[in-house]
Amino acid sequence: MNELTQPVTPRVSLTQIIELGVQKTYHDLTVLAELLPRKTDFERKVEIVNFAERTRQLFIRLLALVKWAGTASKIEQCQDIVSFLDKQALLFINTADNMANIARTTLVQARLPSFQLPCAVEVLTLGTYSRMPTCVRDKIVPPGPITLKEKRSTFDRLNHIIEQRLSMANIHPAMRNLKIEFGRVTFHVENEFDLKLTVLGDNPNLPWFVLEIDMLVEDADTGEGRDLMHPIDVELMKRIVQLKMNASQTPLVDVYGKLHNFCLSLQIEVLHDQIERLRDRLANFIKIKEHTPGRELAITYWGGKNSLKIQIDQSDPSKPLKLIHQPELLLCNSTSEVVERESIFRPGNVSIEQLLTDTIQKRAYIKLNQLANELRDKKYGKCTISGVPSLLHVCCLDPCAPSEELLISIDLNGCYLAHVPQYEKSCTLADNIQESLNSNRSKLGTYFDQLKIWLTKKRCIRTIDYLSVTVSESLPLCPKANHARLDDKVPRLFFQFNKYNHYYLMAEFSISDSNPYNLDTIYSLLVTEPAPSSASDSLDFAETDCSADLVVVENILRLDVASIIASNYCYETNAQDKSTAYSGSAIPIKKETLKQNSDPPIYGIDSHGICNIGGAPPVSLINELPQLVSFCEEKLAHLALEKELRNRNFSYEVSHTETSGYAYCVTFNEVPTVKPIGYSNALRRDTAVMTVCLHEKPQSSKIWHCSYIFKDCPIVSQSPKEQSPRRLVFTPYESPLLNSAMVSKFIDDTQLDWACMAHLYDVVKEFACDIRGEPKILNSIDIKSFNYKKLVILYGDARCFSVSIMWKPTDRKFHLVFSVVGGHPFSSNPHSCMATHYKHEFNQHKSIKTLINNLNITLRPLLVLQELPVYPFLGLISGRPNIPTITFCLVPLSSTHVKLVYRNHHCIEITIQPDGLLAVRDGAYSKFDRNKTIEELFAIYNFETLLYKTTLSTCYILTFNEFVNIFQVSRLEHHLGMSFMIKNIHKKLHALSQARPVPPITDTVICYTSDLIQYRFSIEPTRASVQMKATPIMINDWRPEDIEVIERYFETRVCCYPFKADPFIGFSRILFSFPKNLLRDFIEIFRMELYSEHVDMSIHWNIALCNLTPAGAPFMQPGMSSICPLRSVTLFVLQLTNRRNPSLPSIYLPLSYDMSQNSVQVYIPPRMGATATSTLPHLIGIDRQLKQFCEQFKNSGNNACVIVPAIRQMLTMPDLMMLH
Repeated sequence: MNELTQPVTPRVSLTQIIELGVQKTYHDLTVLAELLPRKTDFERKVEIVNFAERTRQLFIRLLALVKWAGTASKIEQCQDIVSFLDKQALLFINTADNMANIARTTLVQARLPSFQLPCAVEVLTLGTYSRMPTCVRDKIVPPGPITLKEKRSTFDRLNHIIEQRLSMANIHPAMRNLKIEFGRVTFHVENEFDLKLTVLGDNPNLPWFVLEIDMLVEDADTGEGRDLMHPIDVELMKRIVQLKMNASQTPLVDVYGKLHNFCLSLQIEVLHDQIERLRDRLANFIKIKEHTPGRELAITYWGGKNSLKIQIDQSDPSKPLKLIHQPELLLCNSTSEVVERESIFRPGNVSIEQLLTDTIQKRAYIKLNQLANELRDKKYGKCTISGVPSLLHVCCLDPCAPSEELLISIDLNGCYLAHVPQYEKSCTLADNIQESLNSNRSKLGTYFDQLKIWLTKKRCIRTIDYLSVTVSESLPLCPKANHARLDDKVPRLFFQFNKYNHYYLMAEFSISDSNPYNLDTIYSLLVTEPAPSSASDSLDFAETDCSADLVVVENILRLDVASIIASNYCYETNAQDKSTAYSGSAIPIKKETLKQNSDPPIYGIDSHGICNIGGAPPVSLINELPQLVSFCEEKLAHLALEKELRNRNFSYEVSHTETSGYAYCVTFNEVPTVKPIGYSNALRRDTAVMTVCLHEKPQSSKIWHCSYIFKDCPIVSQSPKEQSPRRLVFTPYESPLLNSAMVSKFIDDTQLDWACMAHLYDVVKEFACDIRGEPKILNSIDIKSFNYKKLVILYGDARCFSVSIMWKPTDRKFHLVFSVVGGHPFSSNPHSCMATHYKHEFNQHKSIKTLINNLNITLRPLLVLQELPVYPFLGLISGRPNIPTITFCLVPLSSTHVKLVYRNHHCIEITIQPDGLLAVRDGAYSKFDRNKTIEELFAIYNFETLLYKTTLSTCYILTFNEFVNIFQVSRLEHHLGMSFMIKNIHKKLHALSQARPVPPITDTVICYTSDLIQYRFSIEPTRASVQMKATPIMINDWRPEDIEVIERYFETRVCCYPFKADPFIGFSRILFSFPKNLLRDFIEIFRMELYSEHVDMSIHWNIALCNLTPAGAPFMQPGMSSICPLRSVTLFVLQLTNRRNPSLPSIYLPLSYDMSQNSVQVYIPPRMGATATSTLPHLIGIDRQLKQFCEQFKNSGNNACVIVPAIRQMLTMPDLMMLH
């Protein structure tokens, strides 16, 4: 068969095309560069432009080719498929040709020989041929393998020979680790090489034969377990070792020397390769000083100050590599004695990075240890070294938190690095210490002292983080004042009290003489005053940022910390503390320090000033500082209060004892009130005030109490707590002393509280006089409580309503609060809606008796009005079904005059008279013109009939019983609803074009006619309803029962509670817009709805016409009129309810009737067809049934309206929900 060649499509690589393009451009550019110098300037420009144009076109074509190649994968696949199919076709053709040729030529002359079956069976079964000639068997057939037993004996013999040779040979000590097995001996030198030898006979003069050499030197950093030598190099080394052993008298000694030297050289080269790679990262810190290939390697580090040399030991080449440190590296023990010098390279891990790391770590440890000894000797701090890399922890304070320690380390250049972890970015002293350690150490002690003070200041700032003080390191002192007592050289912190801006707690710090690791802290209270205006005016703006903030130090009070903490804020008082003060001068500052208590302190104070309470507190906080701040704040609050009281000339006594249960108490000899404004001194005069105190509880320093003790209360209440002749009144004040300016406001608040009690007492005293003159007042009320701040009175038949009277100083008026006593069915007090009017009137007459009379007179009528429904209805506004409208709204005009508004349509004005009668009028009419109505309100139809009055008047006087009978919910709402409906019927029919008015039209009678029937709408007073009277134009066209159905449907379905106007819109469209046949069918639907009990029993569903679209109707907006005539199509909605099981959900069926086609179907908007198929499949089934019935009805030749027959046929189906 001829060789089959596959058709190959000529292809060129895209890379090759780009290369050819680049080569051509380069060639043209070279030629152009050679030719241009010989041409003129114009010719050069022409040649350059032509070259640029040719090159641009070339690379544009290449770019297009590259972009095409990005999408050429599919074309390439098609080419491969076509090429494969062509190859298969060629194979089929060649195979057919060859088979035809064989059949025609070869097979004609072919003959088969006789088969040698015995020979084949022998070969297949035995695997050999017994009759094979000997000459052939010896030359071709290999001999059989030796047996396992022969192998074992051979190996044992060979192992014995090797043992004999080794016992007589000289072996290097490093090669004593050997193993003999399987006729070979393996010498293992750890981390260097494995050598495998054998012998080729038992002659002792035969040399050792090298089987294998394995080099064990590895690159620990980046070697990844790969061999460092190429197999060719290993074979070369193997031949060299073999020649060395053949020529040597002591081969096992010389071979070690040869391989050991090679391994050391290899280790040096590995280290050199590693340091070359390491220089990419650490080129600025590590450099190669000297390198002799295979012999030595010298490296410098720490900026060239130190060096490390790795070399072969010339004195004893059999040893490992030797390390030489410059300067010499000495390791010291705890007693600073030299114990070892590290000078031998350990070949177990050939890693220059690890070697440098260990060396630098040891050098850093030595350097930090020397620094630690220096710092200990000079008492700069307690030093410890720990961690890898080594860190020197310097504790400047004792005790010292780990985050406050000064950490000193060595960088890559061998310089010191210093920082404080907690203040790494803000501690500049650490940078100064670092600079001093690396250069001049003369200022090192000063920096450490400053660091101790700086850390202590930070502790103070962190301690008072959540206290109401502001920290600063300096004060805006007036430069012209004398501040000799404040030495600028002493480090200080000033804690300004936010509540008292001119008082500071000053902390002065100094290094302790007894313990250099601690500070002595002295606390003082600094009293300042604003700088005089003359001093601040003379300053230049450059001297101070804000001259208004300058202060002058008036006094400095030294604080005894131990006494303050030990006394637990309690200090002894003398007789002068309780003396009465009248002076209005400023409070003198106490210059004496607090005397230390003789009792032993319950708090332990260490030398640092940290107070240990119970367990050990956090060492990073100053524990006594919050106590000092709280102590000063408390005492400053008391001083500010006493100063304000003296300025106001109040007579008082101060008590600091706890016998009365209070830590601080101010007792007034007279009531601290200002000149009475709007009230009398009756409370002070009549009640015989015994004591008025301002005091503070020790448990809660943020709450102050003002207590009043009264006696001889003018009225008696029902409260069990108010039966004692001695009354105690407490007035708490939360956080009154926010700052010194608020002290005055706090005292003003106490005076306002007294004014509240005085105002209330004046009206209560007058009421007590009224009770004594007219005791029957108490028959209609009960005094529930009177606590001098509020008077609570119960009224009503069951005393279920209450009114609370109190004086509000902010409004300078009495306030009335109406409420319901618990357990009563009334949800709210009927007077609550009129509270504003009662409040205004009470502040005018200030008579509790008059207030009670008004409440009792108006209570019963307001209770009746409270029963009226006030809940909102939807759909009362025509065309806006989603807007709620309140049914009844009570609008008070005064305490006895209210307006009752019905649906923003009608209004009734009610005036409650003192004699118990009520004046009622129609609020739609103007008070000045009876014939004129107010805008947006309509007169009530037959208002005098509603009030059972026979005469027409603008106002009617009613008794309470008459008022109750008239203002019953059902009767009043029905009457107003009828008036509302008659107005809207006239409005809707007037807007309907098909409805023609028939005069006369009055407020109570409306007549409209269509082409078929005339309708008369009127209010029937006897039946309290709106009636419709229908009169046919052609009497013979309508049956009397049809007219009766229309009239009854109007009264029971359209004009009924809750009296909405929108249902009449759809009903009016049926009456005036539909033709005769369509109107007859809708009258039949009315009849089926009204007389559902008389329908045939074959009907499975009750039917109802929806005048408004219900919420469950699909595809239509709820609340709007559902009867919509649109040209030849009419839309309406039916509600179907199961007759046998009315509890099942109803079916809302939107239908559309086409008058031109006389067909009815389910209304499904085109855009909702797919949704209806999945969500409302029963509508699709009902629509199919209706269309099928309409088609049959039309084919029967019946010209009647199809609506009622189609609906009847649909109502006979029991399973409408199952239609799909």
